[in-house]
This record gives sequence, C-alpha cells and structure tokens, in this order.
Amino acid sequence: MTLISLIGEQPIPNILPALHLKPSRLVLIYTNRTKKQALNLEKFFNQKSQPDTQIETVLIPIQNGYNLAEIADKLRPLLATYEGVAFNLTGGTKPMALAGYQLAQEKAAPVLYLETEGKRSFLYKYQFPKPFALPNLSAPVELPELICIDDYLNAFLPGYSTVGFSKAEGGRFENAIYDALNEHVDEQRAGIKPKGAGSQIDIDLMVRIKNQVAVIEIKDKHPLDEPKKGIDQLNTIGGREYLGIYTAKILVSSTKLSSDIHALAKERKIEIIELLSFRTSKKISPKDQKQLIEAITGLLTPQE
Repeated sequence: MTLISLIGEQPIPNILPALHLKPSRLVLIYTNRTKKQALNLEKFFNQKSQPDTQIETVLIPIQNGYNLAEIADKLRPLLATYEGVAFNLTGGTKPMALAGYQLAQEKAAPVLYLETEGKRSFLYKYQFPKPFALPNLSAPVELPELICIDDYLNAFLPGYSTVGFSKAEGGRFENAIYDALNEHVDEQRAGIKPKGAGSQIDIDLMVRIKNQVAVIEIKDKHPLDEPKKGIDQLNTIGGREYLGIYTAKILVSSTKLSSDIHALAKERKIEIIELLSFRTSKKISPKDQKQLIEAITGLLTPQE
C-alpha cells in the first residue's frame, strides 16, 4: 500500500494510521508552514523502519495549501505512479483535504480519517464502490497501543536526553511519585531535556498509558515560592508548537496552591494534584497515592 498523508502542525494523526496500516510507502504532502513537521516525520519513520517493516518515505511540497488546482496537480501523478493508493485526510488544510477527496473519488481510492476523542483513537475508512460514486463507511477501528514515549518525543523534538531524577532536594519527591505510579501506567521517563532548549525547558516526568501521554511538572517547594513558573513551563511544553495538543499537562505539588493558581491552571487545561502528606513526612501517604493514581489514570484512559 502507498499511503498519502496530508501534513498539519500535529504529527500524531499521521503517525498512528501509518503504524497501524504498515504501508510499504508513505507520501508526505506538506506546505512551507509544515515543512519542519514533514522532515521530522521522515526522520521518525526512517528510525522506526525494520528489515521486515520497511517504510519508504516520499516528500512532496506544495507552495500554496489553499490552491485547489495546484494541490490536485501535485497529487494526481501519484495515483498514476503508485499502485494501491489510500489517502489519510486527517491533517493538512481543508482545501488539501478537499482536493485529496476529489482525487480519491475519481480513482475509487480509499480515504482514511483519524478521530481522537475521549482518550480513544478511531480510524475511519471510506471506500468508493466505483469512480465518482458516494463512499461507503466501514465500521471504525479502534487503534491498539502503537507508540512508546521515545516515539512520542521523536515525533516532536529534534533530539533529547534523559538525565533521571533531579539531584536537588526535589528529586526525592519525583522519585516517590514515580514509584507510586509504576504499576499503574505502561511507561514512565524521568528528567527529559529537549535538545537545544538549554536549561529553560525540561520535563520532570512523562507517563504513558497506551497511546496517551502526559507531562508532569513536580514542585516540592514552600507555598510562598512562585508556582506560576510550573504552569508556564507546562504551557510551553504542552503547547501546539512543542509536544502538541494531544499531550496532557499535570502539575503535582506538595503544598496547597491558591485559588488564583487553580483558576489559571484550569484556563490552560492543566490538572493540579496536591499531595500534602509529602511536605511533612517526605513520604506520600496511601490516601495521597490513591488520589495521584486515580487522577493520572483518569486523565489518560477512556471514561465509560
């Protein structure tokens, strides 16, 4: 199969369908605005390729992602060049999706669309029974676990290093949180430093359950210290331009935070978890452990 994917600013809608379908060829259609994402995806799939699952990547630039005629002129030769073409129309601009749909309809090529809602990812497939007909929708397929934390980071970052828990006093709190979560998440990574960010951005803890990922900022400081810094850090890390809109953001504090901080966190879609027992005993009480586990798993797993 040759999978033609339209590239937007978020890479996950391009990655999950390709990892699930395992095409022999992946064609990435991008504009000047999404060239960085396309190059990163090319690198990602080159790193993921194994001898038995080799994915050839082909990059096709488009000057104007809103010019239907230009987009169609770029896409039409691909249908003549490659056999077994399918279109993933989840990313890109709306005119790119429209042009892709029209060409798929002309050639009766399958169309795919990824929907992520309620911490679940469903792949929809539309099949045209004949050229220019209306498509039939197959039952959506819920995607299984496909990525690890390394995959997630490589999808967004040019590189990173892992240094583990902080060597300062706060490292003990980080370690305690890691231990409390260890049997309740699929994967954890402590002390991630993105390449090129210097000391400005780091990730205290990253956790994953299936294909859902969260970044956790951990604060074990006196309540008079400025907690807004943790919120600003999470807002940057989990922004559209960094680790993307699919990343959950969590601030864990050993102190009681003010109502203003809670309001700011809610506005920025950041979950606050207060584990007050650690501040006095340097241990997380069973009650606080239960609160931590329920909050994290609740954020990263589907709620019936």
